[in-house]
Amino acid sequence: TEPEATEAPATTEKVPETTPPATEPAEPLPPLEITIPIPDPGEMPADVEAEIKDAYAKQYDEDPKELSVELVANLGNGAYAIFVDGPWEYPCMEEEHIIHGYLFWYGSGRTMDIYKDGAIYDLSKAYEQGVIDANQVLDLYLIYADQMGYLSVRNPEKFYTGATLENEFTENNIIIMVFPEYNFESYTAEDFAEIGCVEIKELTRNVKPDIINRIILLTLDKDSKQNVLDCIQILQQRTDIYSAEPNFIEHVID
Repeated sequence: TEPEATEAPATTEKVPETTPPATEPAEPLPPLEITIPIPDPGEMPADVEAEIKDAYAKQYDEDPKELSVELVANLGNGAYAIFVDGPWEYPCMEEEHIIHGYLFWYGSGRTMDIYKDGAIYDLSKAYEQGVIDANQVLDLYLIYADQMGYLSVRNPEKFYTGATLENEFTENNIIIMVFPEYNFESYTAEDFAEIGCVEIKELTRNVKPDIINRIILLTLDKDSKQNVLDCIQILQQRTDIYSAEPNFIEHVID
């Protein structure tokens, strides 16, 4: 006869808990500054305008006689930021360019191009080819926001805090910033139940979509600096949260 099958005894060995590795703080992105003065729209020489029309017509198979060129900025070194219009009607388009570690996004009925040495570039290509630098891209976005429609300039990656127990911060608060696409989400404390949130407070007024990150103060159910740091690591895994940091205590020195 075959031996009866016996069940293996249940193990009582505890599986060791794993602690998530400490998150390294992200390297700060190089600062960007506005450097270009607003130009006089009438500065473009007639011969340069003709060059741009010919280059655009050749590159995009258009009739140069049907094109008009609006100067946005003379960038120097033979480069010009331009709007080219023709016998077409743009719908409202969305474009995004990741330049210098920043996300440049805009929605507009017109597309800004860069002209230099007989070629037309979009902003990303112009930056990649060294025709313009990141500061100039920022200038063009900010100075000509009214031409670009809706726009956003931000770091597309998450920000990770480098806070430790040695820093001074409140023991029951976390300050979060959400990505702009979540600016109008109706958050309550229950949306942060995984960290024991008991109260939320909006810190940003007059939020506009895709312009600024919404800031929210969270109050936790425990008074513990270690718990604050642990909860931050949990929040950093969420796709709607750009950053999570302690509520740092600052001292004013007279």
